[in-house]
Amino acid sequence: MSLLSSILNDTGDGRLQFHCPACNEAHAVRISGARYGLWFWNQNPEAPTFEPGVRVRKDIPAAGPNPDPNDATSYVCMSRVVNGRISYEADCTHGMAGTTVDVPAWPL
Repeated sequence: MSLLSSILNDTGDGRLQFHCPACNEAHAVRISGARYGLWFWNQNPEAPTFEPGVRVRKDIPAAGPNPDPNDATSYVCMSRVVNGRISYEADCTHGMAGTTVDVPAWPL
């Protein structure tokens, strides 16, 4: 892995990562190395644009000593990265839904 800029990381396997402040983790898009499912990238590591949007879904299992599998929830983050800014869709399940922020510096 190597940093392309303060906000963009190259994983070395055809994917680029940016830090999502809403999820507090990296989100990755594949820009090469696959026949289908590639994202467009504007080639600007300082102000990246990726198309289409980025959707991350996590199933969070129920907790407790005897968890009920029916109590599991899903976490969804849907965003668009345009010119170095992340726009979160209104249907995100986190607190940044409906907001737009600069892509933050990669945490070291």
